[in-house]
Amino acid sequence: MHTGKGWKCDVTEYVGACTICGSGKGYRPWKNGLRQRMPVQELSRPFSLLLVDAIRPLVTTPRGNKYLLVFADYPMRWVEAFPVKALDTLTYVNLMIDEVISRHGVSERLLSDRGSNFISTLAQSFYETLRIKKLFCAAYHPQTQGSVVRFNGTLLVMLRMFVEEAQQVWDLYLPRMVFVYRTSDHEALGDSPFFSLYGRDPILSLDLTFSNTSNDWKSSEVAAYRRKLFLSLRDSRRMVERQLLNAQDRQERRLDGQVEVQCEVSDAVWIYQYFRARRGERKMEKLAFSWHGPYRLVGRLGRTLTAWPHLLIPIESRLSM
Repeated sequence: MHTGKGWKCDVTEYVGACTICGSGKGYRPWKNGLRQRMPVQELSRPFSLLLVDAIRPLVTTPRGNKYLLVFADYPMRWVEAFPVKALDTLTYVNLMIDEVISRHGVSERLLSDRGSNFISTLAQSFYETLRIKKLFCAAYHPQTQGSVVRFNGTLLVMLRMFVEEAQQVWDLYLPRMVFVYRTSDHEALGDSPFFSLYGRDPILSLDLTFSNTSNDWKSSEVAAYRRKLFLSLRDSRRMVERQLLNAQDRQERRLDGQVEVQCEVSDAVWIYQYFRARRGERKMEKLAFSWHGPYRLVGRLGRTLTAWPHLLIPIESRLSM
């Protein structure tokens, strides 16, 4: 129906009211809600906050491994990565106990997405038994656990360089790639995760080649060495805290041009989610709609623009010929 505003205006208004066009043709938003800082001062102790994520699926190896479970210590950026055959809760809990807690102790907090293996009844019982405070990242917002997500990308690039022609052996190269990451300088730390955790650098094969090794202590000097190590670790922790705060400052400066988006009650909005399929549907991510709506806001959003379901009501399509 022609409204007299001009054909261009009519077409724009018509297309703008089309729910299919809005769901499938919208671009990823470049104006996001404002970022929030991790409380670095509260997390300066090693393994005070543990991040866990899964990489799925990779090429199945002759040993039956198909997935990767990754654990990352937020303060020290120390990582543990394990090839697994399945991502069920039992595998996750056993790895957590045998390979993480047995080496580093129990973490105060654990951050993950809402994967079923992280929120099952068994997992909840595990957290309660060890008094681990379970935290969840916002749905479809991987930036919440950005450090482990970035490591996943780095790890896959490193593995790709070694297994380009024989991808079935990626699990054999995994421990070496993880060690390389741990002993490499990290921008946010200003040092390597290995030094940040242990207060010393590892002896590498290159050091042995050039006889670049020395004994800092003898058996009769254990007490003095212990004191020296304590002071070194204390200074290392303080340095890590300063470096993490400086890294957060740098990230905020990069986002100086970020605009705080204001959404008022009764506004019509679209919600961006990278991929969401309804229960029982089998859809590929590449062909799924990223935008969902439109919705009417019935409450105020926070500064991070997280759209909680109780703040939204659907708007019926108003298209008419």
